[in-house]
Amino acid sequence: MSLTSPLFTWFVRVALVVVLLWVVVRWGAAARTTVLGVLKRVLSLVVVMVLAVLNVLVPINAEYGWYSSWSDVWSDLTGNSAVVPAGQTRGLGPGESTRAHVGQSPLATLPTSARDRVPLQLTNTAVGGYQTFEVPGPKSKYTGQVTVWFPPEYRRQSSATFPVLEIFHGYLPAPLATFRVFHMDQVLHRLSEKGRIRLPILVIPHWAPDRLDTECVDGGRPGTPAMETWLTQDVPAWIYENFRVPASREAWATMGYSAGGWCSLMATMLHPTTYSAAISLGGYARPDFDPPYVPFGKDTPAWQRYDLVRLVQHKPPAVAAWTLTSAPDKLSAPSTTALTQAARPPFSVTPTVLTTGAHRAEVWEPYIEPSLAWLGHASPGFSSTR
Repeated sequence: MSLTSPLFTWFVRVALVVVLLWVVVRWGAAARTTVLGVLKRVLSLVVVMVLAVLNVLVPINAEYGWYSSWSDVWSDLTGNSAVVPAGQTRGLGPGESTRAHVGQSPLATLPTSARDRVPLQLTNTAVGGYQTFEVPGPKSKYTGQVTVWFPPEYRRQSSATFPVLEIFHGYLPAPLATFRVFHMDQVLHRLSEKGRIRLPILVIPHWAPDRLDTECVDGGRPGTPAMETWLTQDVPAWIYENFRVPASREAWATMGYSAGGWCSLMATMLHPTTYSAAISLGGYARPDFDPPYVPFGKDTPAWQRYDLVRLVQHKPPAVAAWTLTSAPDKLSAPSTTALTQAARPPFSVTPTVLTTGAHRAEVWEPYIEPSLAWLGHASPGFSSTR
């Protein structure tokens, strides 16, 4: 029985009712001052409390899909889970997609005279450090926070440029999970020492202001933020103008987990002149709005534009994607699988599909390193041999 199934939720509810009734009926018989009587009462209360807690946790788990089976729970407790290799690439080869000519990058005409004038006061991570900036949006009319991580080499190599990996956190907002949960600074350092990736700077926009699940899209009406425009135009422009990064799309990629995985795919696939590759960990291929914020419906032109499966079917972009999903993940699996099945040149997708595991960070964390190693191979701007 799946831990996310309605049947299991009702089983836990019925079990609580049955046990409560049993305790009420049998409490008098157990109310003896003998050791056995005391133990029976204590055990009865413990079972009731455990079932009461499960009646809170099980429906939440069913909604968010954290654990789909007891084996998921066990592997999480023991940390005993093997990394599954990526499946066969569909569409064009990833190196061909990222090298395809799609037109001039919108960053190429921007000024660079203000570079390295922003004072850096970094908060150290295990490797390198980060700083959070207020980034205005001339095009989006939105101003938001962006956390930027710099490898130690950024300060040491004062004339070098660094590729950009724009990372989209999940919802609820957790920008620093990049370091505290996924330890991406350490993974990048390790891969760089092995010659498998060129060290990038990490750009982490805070896309859910005041816990608003924008799904990284442009709201399209007054009072809704033009989040896509800010994330894919204003933020890259500000980064390019202020720090030593290339304009070429081969040196720009995106990465995200959960809702951030959707943001990553969307940003790259709708803006192929800015980005060449995307990594999605537990993401999906269509927006998943959480009421009351529903800026547009499924029968609108806006929804059709954001339907990435439809995009690949009708006008596939020349970008490469690496995706991770698991069969029990009700949020990620359906649309990610549809995206893989629809893939055709010049689009490229390299899927990793797990048979177990659900929608949680512990499932995705082991795949940070292989996905970044894929990026170092797939996109020339992230190649250590460049």
